[in-house]
Amino acid sequence: MKIYRLQESGSRSMGFTTFEKYFQHESDAKKAFDEKIKEYRKSKDLVKRSDLDGQKPIRIDDNPRRFGIKKNVVKEAFIAVWDEFHIPEEGTEYDIGSLHLEIIEIEVA
Repeated sequence: MKIYRLQESGSRSMGFTTFEKYFQHESDAKKAFDEKIKEYRKSKDLVKRSDLDGQKPIRIDDNPRRFGIKKNVVKEAFIAVWDEFHIPEEGTEYDIGSLHLEIIEIEVA
């Protein structure tokens, strides 16, 4: 039997998973993936194309390839967002970071 995990990680969490949800059907996982992408598109933290020298702030890969990694990624996206850092002595600084959203297929017995 296969199940599907939708997970989010990124620069804000130093690469650790900040969101995960499990699905019994791949179609349900893809619907949830698309809903998260819609949320990102509406976010005020999403980087504008002009800030990325014309590149798209959301890159979706429907057929990711992994070499040497033993997880089966069905679909993934990289989202460019503004990270905000508060430093008491210096004020607030901003930097472009990234979020990673992916659906992973897991074989269970």
